[in-house]
Amino acid sequence: MDSRESTHWFGRSKPTIAHGCIVTERVRTEDYLRMVPGARPTFGGVFPTILASVHHETIAVIQGVSPSYLRDAIHYAAKHLGCLQAIFMGTGGSLVGRVGDFTVAASAALIGEEPHSDTRVEVAGWSSADLERAALKVQGVLGAEGRVAVGRVATVPAVSWETRARLVNLRGQGFDLITLDTYAFFAACRSAGIAGLACQWATDTPLAGTYVWGTRHAAALPVVEVARNRAWALVPRVSMELWEFTRA
Repeated sequence: MDSRESTHWFGRSKPTIAHGCIVTERVRTEDYLRMVPGARPTFGGVFPTILASVHHETIAVIQGVSPSYLRDAIHYAAKHLGCLQAIFMGTGGSLVGRVGDFTVAASAALIGEEPHSDTRVEVAGWSSADLERAALKVQGVLGAEGRVAVGRVATVPAVSWETRARLVNLRGQGFDLITLDTYAFFAACRSAGIAGLACQWATDTPLAGTYVWGTRHAAALPVVEVARNRAWALVPRVSMELWEFTRA
């Protein structure tokens, strides 16, 4: 992507240097403005972005990034913000845990919808020891009521048939979480030449049939809603702890 094309796409002509960035699915501007003193929203770019100075270092929070826009968002971070590291905060369906649990991705595989389609694996650029330390940082935010694990992620197509047989097969292959975006995030980071770290929380547990909307277990719904709301509220704090981790 040359500078002329970048300027056309992103509406920015001069980079603002930020060593690291947080990339999020949802727009949480007010949460980050409350959490980080001196944080300020920027205007004129494609993605709602917050810039803040923490420990004399600029951090960018790039928000509202859907799976199809991850490549653009990561190249925006690398080319126009000068980022060398990116942390992705997203959601998924847990095959092993509960609603509200967090997973630090050790790797992500792109799973085709056809039975014999190719599967490619994109491994995060961190050691196993690094990822375990990152998980401990997240656990410190969650406390005793939440759980975090380092796990393998299966990224499926936007239109995916989550039959029980298919879910059981994915779990049998060692996958812990199903998402729409983790593989795309790692692939975009590799393309842009920056280090990526993904942490995603479970909005549902498809093997157990537990969903906030449409769960088969009506009696469990209040518990599921509490867990989901608690995880949602903690996402900005988790992301900032992971940013601190990447600085160490």
